[in-house]
Amino acid sequence: MQANLNPTSPRQLTTATAPQSLAAPSEPPTSEFTLQMAWRATQRWWHVALPVAILAATTAVGTLWWFSAPKYRAAAWLEMRETPEHIAYPTQDAPRRYVQNQIEMLRSSLVIGPVLADPEVAGMEDLRKHEDPVLWLSKNLRVASLGQSEIFEISYDSAHPEDAAKLVNAVVASYLKLRNDQDGARNQRLLQLLDEEQRVRAQEVARMREDVRELSKQILGRDPFTGTPSGDVILMNHPLEGLLNQLSSAEVECKILEMQLSAFDEATSPQVTDLPDAFVNAAVEKHPAVQELKALLTNKQGMLERVAQASAHGKEDPAYRRVESEVAQLTRSLERTRISMKPIVKEEMLALSSMQLGEELNGMQRTLEAKRVAETALREQYDERVKASSQTGSQSLDLEFARAELAREERVYELIAQRLVAMRTESRAPARVTLVKDAAVPTVPFEAYPAKQMLLAGMMLFCAPFGLAMLWERFVRRIGDAEQLDQHSLHVVGEVSRLPLARLSNAPDGAIDRDLLLFEESVDSLRTCLVLGENHADVRVIAVASAVAGEGKTSVAAQLAVSIARSTGEPTLVIDGDLRSPSIHRVFQIENTPGLADVLEGNCEVRDAINKEWSEFIHTMPAGRASMTPHALMNSPRWRAALEQLREQYRYIIIDSPPVLLASEALVIAKEADGVLLCTMRDYSREKQVRAACERLRAVGARNLGAVLSGIPAKQYASKYAKYAYTR
Repeated sequence: MQANLNPTSPRQLTTATAPQSLAAPSEPPTSEFTLQMAWRATQRWWHVALPVAILAATTAVGTLWWFSAPKYRAAAWLEMRETPEHIAYPTQDAPRRYVQNQIEMLRSSLVIGPVLADPEVAGMEDLRKHEDPVLWLSKNLRVASLGQSEIFEISYDSAHPEDAAKLVNAVVASYLKLRNDQDGARNQRLLQLLDEEQRVRAQEVARMREDVRELSKQILGRDPFTGTPSGDVILMNHPLEGLLNQLSSAEVECKILEMQLSAFDEATSPQVTDLPDAFVNAAVEKHPAVQELKALLTNKQGMLERVAQASAHGKEDPAYRRVESEVAQLTRSLERTRISMKPIVKEEMLALSSMQLGEELNGMQRTLEAKRVAETALREQYDERVKASSQTGSQSLDLEFARAELAREERVYELIAQRLVAMRTESRAPARVTLVKDAAVPTVPFEAYPAKQMLLAGMMLFCAPFGLAMLWERFVRRIGDAEQLDQHSLHVVGEVSRLPLARLSNAPDGAIDRDLLLFEESVDSLRTCLVLGENHADVRVIAVASAVAGEGKTSVAAQLAVSIARSTGEPTLVIDGDLRSPSIHRVFQIENTPGLADVLEGNCEVRDAINKEWSEFIHTMPAGRASMTPHALMNSPRWRAALEQLREQYRYIIIDSPPVLLASEALVIAKEADGVLLCTMRDYSREKQVRAACERLRAVGARNLGAVLSGIPAKQYASKYAKYAYTR
């Protein structure tokens, strides 16, 4: 017995079974993406994904390089001063908001619209291929400051250098024209309003002077302006002098701001309403109502052509005339819709354009409201003081108040006159925005080829095959570890190391192959769990099954029989129950006949089908050659009778069962056995298939002894369970 169960026998067995256990895929089945999943997918598919990735990335980069044209950048420079230049009267402004407004105006339809109205510009290749050239150009026209300076670069990139320069210069010219027209009209209107206000104030001052003169003659009996320069009012320690000065300043500020708002609105309105017809017509064609009618008209025109081709009477056919009438009606409706939609679309475009000017206008209106509130508060305070003082009934005090009102009105008149002088003086100051440099036609491309796009496309297509591999592995959901089986309520009774590839004869003299020892030890651990398990005392016939082929069941069955025979010292029988694809006879290097099929067909007795050549303690019953379907043979009474007879001869019987999902006779074997050991292969077995196999076994009442996870790499097995070396 010692001689027959020495280490040589199992080594010869495991070497012969190595081909059935060499599949070692990499990707575990997980429902969520993990780094472990990515690593295993890469390990499994790298030999396919890497060449495809290199080819795809090279193709993408080469295609972009071949079809890309050099990019030229044309740029013009504008100086936008944060603080306006002045000659004698400095002004206060909000510089940041002003500069940002100019940048947005450069990209607005107020500037781009007139540019695209030029047929030469609108016919450029870059603009012609876009449905909305205004929106596209506003997004691709760059406006950026040079460093921290007040110089702003207006640039545009194109494969056509002449077009790029022409477009930038046209945009800059349109912007400067719009700005000059708006500023000139606004300033001119403001001067007119100030002149009118000055004349009105002069008349009011003259009237109030006469009232003061008459009141003074009545009370004092003399002319208060005799001996004083014209326009001067003498006020001596008037109690409301400070309040009057504040009220005068607030009134002037509100009045001037009202004039500025009026001038701003009048100056910008003609610009906003002056939109090119071509620009408006293009927007009308994109309106949903027009698009719907055009689609209907196209459909009817196609129907008209089909009717003309199908009818034998051609255009004389009544159906053709009916469709022709519908086409004519739709054409008229389309024209009417275009005409009716044009003012609506134009109004919408004007509203959109006005929104771009609304920020500055809203800011001025908010400032005016604040100043009006301050003026109202001062006036109410002044009126209350005057009312309180008038209750005394003193005529001299009335005269003083009349003089104070005259002084306030003259103060307002003087402030308006000063503002007129300041505006006329500062109108000759340098412009706040000036052209520094026109855009010249670039001669050297700033980008010979799209390096960033090429790099991005290359990286994306290089990663695409690996990404597809990960998606595929996630879809198939392979078994990766024992914990994954536990998640599906399938108890793992053992993990079996992967069989080594090299034969023992190739190892150095006297050396013990570590991987082979790990495989033997892992099967011994499996045998211990089965034999010594609390609920396994009555288990004598074990069916080793799997969901599909290639999951290592034959290797586990053969080595498990060797391990049981070695531990018990009693003969153990291995039955090849896979009549469709037998392999036990190749594992033990024996003849395939006579075997189980011969017994089930009644061609031989059970004792004649048992082969004892390989070892005294390892007896085998090969599959034999079946002349009937395996399912019919296994369902015959001879199978149950043969199994009962073998139970009397052997303490342990190991049956190599066919795959559960591929052969229905596997369920018959599982039901007659004392228990089923379900084999799974790491990174090969799929969750869905294992789950389906378990459900079928459960449906026929088979006893589940647990699952075996085989194919674990030797290094991983050793690192997980550590290593305890010994000498044999």
